[in-house]
Amino acid sequence: MSDESSERPTTPAVYEDKKIFDIPVEDIHEDRDQPRKYFDEKAQEALKESILTYGLIQPIIFRQREKDGRLVVVAGERRFRAIKSILRKAKASPDDPVQQELLQRFSTIPGMFVAKKHQEIALIENVQRENLNPVELAEGLAKLKEEGGYFLDVLGRMIGKATSSVSEILSINKIPVEIRDEARKRKDISQWVLVEVAKSRKPEVQARKWEKLKDSGLTQAAYRKKKKEAAEKTDGQRFNFGS
Repeated sequence: MSDESSERPTTPAVYEDKKIFDIPVEDIHEDRDQPRKYFDEKAQEALKESILTYGLIQPIIFRQREKDGRLVVVAGERRFRAIKSILRKAKASPDDPVQQELLQRFSTIPGMFVAKKHQEIALIENVQRENLNPVELAEGLAKLKEEGGYFLDVLGRMIGKATSSVSEILSINKIPVEIRDEARKRKDISQWVLVEVAKSRKPEVQARKWEKLKDSGLTQAAYRKKKKEAAEKTDGQRFNFGS
């Protein structure tokens, strides 16, 4: 991701809240603070092919920074990255008429301007599309809680979860960063696995539990059943004093 300080400022413009505008792609910048941190290459390639076939069906959402007037993506980062990839290839093929047609077609894209609540919109858009994995969701909620001062019940309403569920999701941030980074790149890791790992306080215990659960293929119900059976067996041994 490029350094915003080295990029040219966008020409100042007045945008109306919740209205859609045609924006030059070169004037839009990625958001360093958006919830999604990992982008699956195969999924991105599939999205790019879809856009090439059907066009950009849904506008991105963008904001304008007050300090320098730059336009920044709020929601639709995957779509925006796919468009940029299309344009890079087109610009590298000046003698290819097909690529030049794509350059004209995607040099501007539709975007809806939002004046405020940028972090909330970015998080909710990703959650509603089920694009965020549990780690990204936990980090996004933590950022809103810390920087926005939101209480758990408000965060719950934002993502359609009970307060207790929000608390569990936030606990994922207690897991060592190396485990979170591994889980971030895997689509097969359920939220309950990470919550279960987070229940252990010591990092070394969390690491052992993670290694045990990450490739187990267990459902939450099956895991709880195994825990219950193990606890009953332990209790039986504890109180078996013999004849």
